[in-house]
Amino acid sequence: MKVFQAVGVRKSGKTTTVEILIRLLKAEGFRVGTVKCINCPGFAIEEGKASNTERHRRAGADAVVAFGRNETDFIYPRKRDLNDILGILSGDGLDYCIVEGGYEYDLPRIVCFRNPDEIYDRLTGKTFALSGAGTDGTDSMNAELVSGTLPSGYPALSALTRSRDLLNLVRSAVPETVFPVARIPRPESCRSHCRGCSGHAGHHIVSKEVQCKMHGSSNDHGSAGIICAVSVSEKRGIPKKPVSGAVLKPDWGIVDDAHAGSWHRQVSLLSQESIAAFKARGAQVNPGDFGENLVVSGIDFKRLIPGTRMQAGEGILEITQIGKKCHSHCAIYRQIGDCIMPREGVFARVVSGGSIKPGDRAFILEQEASGESSVVPREMIPDTAGSNDAMQESPVSVRTPFRAAVVTLSDRGFRGECRDESGPFIAARLAAAGYEILETVLLPDDEDRIRLELIRLADAAGADLIVTTGGTGFSERDVTPEATLAVATRNVPGIAEAIRAESLKITRRAMLSRAVSVIRNRTLIVNLPGSRRAVEECLDVIMTELWHGLGILLGRDGDCGRH
Repeated sequence: MKVFQAVGVRKSGKTTTVEILIRLLKAEGFRVGTVKCINCPGFAIEEGKASNTERHRRAGADAVVAFGRNETDFIYPRKRDLNDILGILSGDGLDYCIVEGGYEYDLPRIVCFRNPDEIYDRLTGKTFALSGAGTDGTDSMNAELVSGTLPSGYPALSALTRSRDLLNLVRSAVPETVFPVARIPRPESCRSHCRGCSGHAGHHIVSKEVQCKMHGSSNDHGSAGIICAVSVSEKRGIPKKPVSGAVLKPDWGIVDDAHAGSWHRQVSLLSQESIAAFKARGAQVNPGDFGENLVVSGIDFKRLIPGTRMQAGEGILEITQIGKKCHSHCAIYRQIGDCIMPREGVFARVVSGGSIKPGDRAFILEQEASGESSVVPREMIPDTAGSNDAMQESPVSVRTPFRAAVVTLSDRGFRGECRDESGPFIAARLAAAGYEILETVLLPDDEDRIRLELIRLADAAGADLIVTTGGTGFSERDVTPEATLAVATRNVPGIAEAIRAESLKITRRAMLSRAVSVIRNRTLIVNLPGSRRAVEECLDVIMTELWHGLGILLGRDGDCGRH
């Protein structure tokens, strides 16, 4: 078994780096395990007083195993050395194990960072790469080219933009691990951080995660970050320009910005992670190009709900809208065929004013008590979704269980010669059913591009479901089924067969469809026809069963037998 680690401070991007490497290694056919090292002294898994496992623990069991139909969970109510844990995992036939954290062990290491001063005391003789938030958006293989303040000799590879290069480096730089793994001193900065955290009386356990009141957020919720850029424009309809700082004015917006005023969209925000992922698709964009005022790293805006308040610099913002219908395609859309602002941008009003500048902190202050559901604003539902008001107002879970991507394949649509109605309709239909829409993509009928996009969405973006529309007929350019089959790890013929069977009741030409349905690792891919009407008919056939099928695929539901 080959073991390596990703280390870094909170919000340095190490979890994202680990997540992407897991997906890529799994896509290569490797078996992968992980170990998350949590050094907070208040950490414990809280199962609830009524649970059987908690009763076993309270009775004094030295190890508790929950042996279920779909998974096996081990709980050790005492500290186990990492070597013990790795010994157990190595006996499970794993090829790789990724340790997140674990400074005191001498393993091959990726150092994740936000700022260069977080790097130096985390370097060891086994460090083979730099990654994380500090490398996002760069295409440089050489850390010296990223910033003169970074140490030389270490490849700086963002997991978001250079994931394949980082994977290749892992495969070449990480040898088979020889046990036991030696221990080394923890960096002084880490010891100081832990002392400061443990000295605060605010540790408590919430839903199996540690939330440190001193830091103001839990470890994994994406509720604290950094302002990366502040941009303004003198008039509407043009890209904004970055500035060194600005002033937030209560109930108005950013002073000297064209979008400020007495309305609900005073300030627009976009995450740095969304921009980095978009740039990885070939877009050349700068801060302000999407029309956003603030670029923020570390906060997942897609999971916020209207009414959420956040500190931004000296000011306080209240989220008023998630996403915005695009009335006219911008230059970015014409260049790439897509724009992230309509679905991943958020808008806010200024509750409390003050200065704001790049480098300032941003963090969530409060959120709706339930934290579970909200209603998608009507503006989020494209016009092409039809006039079904019930569907347009359908409640959608903030923490949606399944993530979906929609890919439209059309030469004419990609050239801008016709409007894509099917893709937005599918996205709206899935969103109304409770799916989180990761991306909508428009591509030409090019087999290689389709194949690579399906791989990216499944392996790097982490889509649970990919729905394609178009390219399933007899035309020489209709190559969607071929591209889909090329990336498949398993076939799922029943979905495509059911669609054809029901469609034959409507038109005999349904027999001419070559659409397929497959699985790529843990992602379901379904081909639909190109016409808006046919797409609606096909979705009516499969929507009620897709949810259960994905639950089976991802191990969340039981078997498919009828009870």
